[in-house]
This record gives sequence, structure tokens and C-alpha cells, in this order.
Amino acid sequence: MPEDSDTDTGQNAATQRNAYERVVRNAATIVYRFHRFADEALARGADIRAAMTDPNQTQVTGTFTINAVQVAFKADFAAFDFNGDGHLEGSGNAHTEPVALRVWADRGSGYQPYFCALVTKRPTTANLGTGSVYAKPSTANASVPESVQLFVDYDRTQDDHKWNLAHVSGRVHPNYTILNGSARVDLRANVGGILEKTVRASAAFASNPYGFQTYQGSVHCQLGGTFALLSAQATATTGQVSFTDKCVNLTTHELATGGQCDSFDTQDMVFLDIPIGGETTFPAAFPATPTF
Repeated sequence: MPEDSDTDTGQNAATQRNAYERVVRNAATIVYRFHRFADEALARGADIRAAMTDPNQTQVTGTFTINAVQVAFKADFAAFDFNGDGHLEGSGNAHTEPVALRVWADRGSGYQPYFCALVTKRPTTANLGTGSVYAKPSTANASVPESVQLFVDYDRTQDDHKWNLAHVSGRVHPNYTILNGSARVDLRANVGGILEKTVRASAAFASNPYGFQTYQGSVHCQLGGTFALLSAQATATTGQVSFTDKCVNLTTHELATGGQCDSFDTQDMVFLDIPIGGETTFPAAFPATPTF
């Protein structure tokens, strides 16, 4: 029987539970890993600010401490062509929006590109702002696989809708290697003030523990809730996974048939396209060696 059958007895019920669990775990692993890598790169911004002796300086040299290792860095706030449209983006300094930034790191074998960003709204005590970041985490952190590279777009300024979107490639987990992938998290407040989260992921895999070759999935839930709405389609070495709008108990991984997901806001459930490749490549205006 196909994995999207609603039969809830015997072997097919176990197959269903396995499919639902795979969808949740697959999406959660990809999103968790991209958040971890992105958060690490963004956290380096505090180190750069600490190394600045003058708020007007446009070039900064300093040191990151990563896993007890001292990593030299150089940061340049000069405007540059971030999006490849032939125009310079950025104000040319660290305190006027939009802020453009290119950072090189040296773990001992010479400076290499680490991350670059265009911050259109700087973080405040109220929110994390908006912007876009390219990063190769292994440049500064030897514990990250060298193949990992990412691009993150984010808007965390609105109280009723915050989101992050990432394109990811490389070995993001010991058991997951992504040829080209995307992941997105949308957080919205519903009319009752309850936060609802939609987690979406799409990928073409080189390897993963479930035998997926391609995958597109959406998981929606209320924060702190017991039930999730799942949709997925995937090709796999042992067949296919395909189901839409299944309400599942997150504890038992079984179908919930009492209308527990009927009130969910499903506007963010549309599958992400599988990237075609190249989305994580650094901009051409980010040179291999520092500008100073």
C-alpha cells in the first residue's frame, strides 16, 4: 500500500508512523543544522564590534576565539556588489544602514573568505533585524566539515511574522550530505496570540539515513503543542513518500482524526523548490584575500 494510505491497522499503520517520523526528523535535522551554522557566523559580529576602537573605522583586525582556538580575522565594511547586479551595496561604515561586511579568517594557513553580509536593518534590543549572509563556517571553525556552505536571508523585525530562509550545501550532519538544499522557518502569531511555526525543507541528497534522493516537506505546529500538520513528497532508494495535510500526534507519530489541526494557519505550507545549485557561492566581489 502507498505510504499516504489512511488505513490504521497492521503493517501499513507502522509504515505510516515511520513515514511521518522520517518527515519530522529530516526537516528538523536540516533546519537545526543550518541555524547552528548561521548563528555561529552571526555571533562573530559581537567579536568584530569589540575589536573596533572607533565607530567610524571601516576596516577591523582582531581575533575570534572558537573552540579555545585563536583565529585571526580581518573585516571590511566598504560597500561592494553583494548581489551581483553591478551596483555597490552598503553605506561604507558599520553604523549606517545598510551595512555591508566582508570577513576573512586565518586558522594558521593564511586568510580565506569566512562570511559576508548585507544588513538592511541592524539588530536592536527589540529584534534581530533583517539581512542576508553568505558563510563558509569551516574557514574559522575546524570542527565544521569543509564542504558546508550556506546563504541565509532573514527578517526578524515584525512581531506577527518572523522568518529565516537558508540555502545549504555540504555535509551538514554526520549522516546528511546535501547536494543542494533549502530550509525555511516561519513564525506567526495567530488571532488568539498563539505562536505557530512552519518548518520547510527541500533537498537533493548525496546521503541521508532514510534513503531519500530528493525531499520536499512541510511541518506546521503550535509552539508547545502536541499535534503537527505534515505534507511531504520524496523520492527514495526504496520507493516514494507522498502525503498531504496529515495531522499527526507528535508523541505517538500516529494520525490524529479529531480535528486537532483544523484551526492551523496553513499559508506557509507550500513546498520549497529544490535549488538548482550555486545559491551558496560567495559573491564575485568577495575576493579570496583581504582587501587590506
